[in-house]
Amino acid sequence: YPFINILPVGKYPSTKWTRFTNKVYLSVQVDKRTGRLIIISVIDNLFKGQASQAIQCLNIMSGFDEMLALPIHSFYP
Repeated sequence: YPFINILPVGKYPSTKWTRFTNKVYLSVQVDKRTGRLIIISVIDNLFKGQASQAIQCLNIMSGFDEMLALPIHSFYP
């Protein structure tokens, strides 16, 4: 999936990595004290949360490439 990035265990995502993109970054960590799995995700809520999600769904429903007209690269270097 072009908009999903899974990070290595112990590397935590930053919201600035997703600024002005349709990407989501996921990370996992195990809490050794409680034995629970912690999942961390970051998105740009103005893009992935609303507008870009609608465009991505429209692209899929219309038979276009799902990445059409959606930003992939962040402005953060």
